[in-house]
Amino acid sequence: MGADMGKGVLHYEIRKGKAYITGYEGARTELELPGQIEGCPVRGIARKAFLGQKGIYSICVPEGTEEVGDWAFAQCSGLVRICFPGKNIRFGKSVFQGCRALRQIVVGDRKQEECPAGGDVSQLLAAAVTMMDAPWLLDLPGAGGAEWLAKWDARLRTLLETRDREGYFHQAVCGEEDFCGMEPEAYASGKRKEKVRLALLRLLHPQGLEPFCKRNWKNICAASPGAAGPGKRPGRWCGRSMAGRGPIMPCSPAWAALHAIILMAFLPIWERITLR
Repeated sequence: MGADMGKGVLHYEIRKGKAYITGYEGARTELELPGQIEGCPVRGIARKAFLGQKGIYSICVPEGTEEVGDWAFAQCSGLVRICFPGKNIRFGKSVFQGCRALRQIVVGDRKQEECPAGGDVSQLLAAAVTMMDAPWLLDLPGAGGAEWLAKWDARLRTLLETRDREGYFHQAVCGEEDFCGMEPEAYASGKRKEKVRLALLRLLHPQGLEPFCKRNWKNICAASPGAAGPGKRPGRWCGRSMAGRGPIMPCSPAWAALHAIILMAFLPIWERITLR
């Protein structure tokens, strides 16, 4: 069955007095899913309901949704923002697989655009299921709590300690869609940039961040390409571990410090631009 949504049709099914959204066809880029269909409350997003819908930019899931099925929003490469007014939702596997553009998973009142400084975890949630490959962090009730933030930071530490070329062989053998015969050095460079981006994201949302993590992650950002200054090699990550074997320090301190200051000053502006 289908419900008209102006520039598209929303497919659904009714089971035991509850509605479940099963698919969508249309050209709308922003979707606000209805809370009721044929007088029945919407209680779930079915398996693969929005799979591969590359033209959708934003989705608001209705309050009262209880479950989101496997791969419900997978490969929605244009999806930037998704809102969940409720918190008690069961998620299937790989719900946001391939959603590389996803920047915000908003929990609660979607109209509340302003949050206390560093208090918005919507971007941390999005990064957890896209860049960090950590589906266990898709925990809406716990998001932003001390335990959840500790798990987020632990996952980031693990990623930062991972070799830049780790996973290259798997990508080459499995022929992932976005791999495209990438050379090892290009793959490693992309991984380094992703690590820096995650460290910067956490610094922008520092609630519950341990002081030693804050220092180390500032140094990682400072040691990113460009920190060494004109005509010089970029600073390297000299520390071998973040688990007790000494802090990670940039190799060119003066340029690194300046670079970190500039990054921290302009990052909020960059974030606002990318989330428009």
